[in-house]
Amino acid sequence: MYSPETIRLGAGEHEMRGPNNCILEWVSVINGLEFSDSPSCTDSLVQTFAVCINDAFQRIETRTKYLVPVIPLLSGHHVTPERAKQMDTFVLDWYYKTWIPFLSAKIWTQPLDEEVIVLLRELPSIVDKETETLAIQTVFSPFIREYELYNFRPILSMVTDIHESIRYRMSEGVCGLSNKKRSTMYRIVTDFLISLCHIARGEDPETGVLSLDDLLAGITFETELPETSPVVSRVLV
Repeated sequence: MYSPETIRLGAGEHEMRGPNNCILEWVSVINGLEFSDSPSCTDSLVQTFAVCINDAFQRIETRTKYLVPVIPLLSGHHVTPERAKQMDTFVLDWYYKTWIPFLSAKIWTQPLDEEVIVLLRELPSIVDKETETLAIQTVFSPFIREYELYNFRPILSMVTDIHESIRYRMSEGVCGLSNKKRSTMYRIVTDFLISLCHIARGEDPETGVLSLDDLLAGITFETELPETSPVVSRVLV
């Protein structure tokens, strides 16, 4: 029988169920879906970041420690157009108001001026190209500091840039950061994924959910999975 203590999260895609599947493959198993790293119960935008963050952890022990508690949140996603827009806004707000200030303060060799960080955090929610352009201009002034900011593209097509920034920094950080800074980075990206899941589920980020112990109760490796499952995910454009 599965338990939170016996689950270990591996990286990459696997062909069959095993003890070291990735986080989304575990979601498909636990929810009784066809074995996959793109379970139909998980929104496609959440899938993108879940895969990115899962694979960005370099050590299986660290990946397991931070991400196993997130598994219950990676199902039950019902994303309406309004909720999709809320998720898009959250991703961009997090990137400019949390991730970039963190990189500047803890990682960049040439950090942004404190006044720029204050301006970023005081920006209105990034809901369209106009408000995102304002964020870009704030960071670009007085000059571009880091590779993450070179490729400006319209809203939501920046998803690739954002998750590549996460992947690059977490990979580089394993060797280049102190334990304290590395732990802070892991907590920031994990909290980001948790909040994104809550929005996809139509919940307040503080809302409690079914525990992983409850989800795992009675499930064994011999459990027969259904051949098909309903598709409830949206397509990114």
